[in-house]
Amino acid sequence: MRLVREEKGQAIVEFALVVSLFLLMMLGMITFGQLLNAQLSVTYLAREGARLAALGGTDQAVISAVQSLLPPPLDVARLNVQVAPAVRPRGTPITVSVTYRVDLNIPLVVTALGRDHINLLGTTTMVSEI
Repeated sequence: MRLVREEKGQAIVEFALVVSLFLLMMLGMITFGQLLNAQLSVTYLAREGARLAALGGTDQAVISAVQSLLPPPLDVARLNVQVAPAVRPRGTPITVSVTYRVDLNIPLVVTALGRDHINLLGTTTMVSEI
């Protein structure tokens, strides 16, 4: 009878270890998915901004358009848009760079990376058409 009780206790300990590792893996996958979603959004925003700039949009128009296209879960305050060059005659390459800061909320990742955020960068270059 004593052997059965020890096995039950062992099963509970194993279950606790496996569940904690499983939850840690799930949290990591969710965080990775959020980072991937943000990176895809940043790349899309850079592409749309470059297209607007190539069609003759001003720097302020490009920045406003990129900010208005930002998907809802992302915050405009963490977004940085740069357009170069300032003067864009026809045939000139125009580069739009969009940077978005993502805060990391997982202590193990923060410790491993040595920082509490990641800057995601999306850059697109198109030729001025106007």
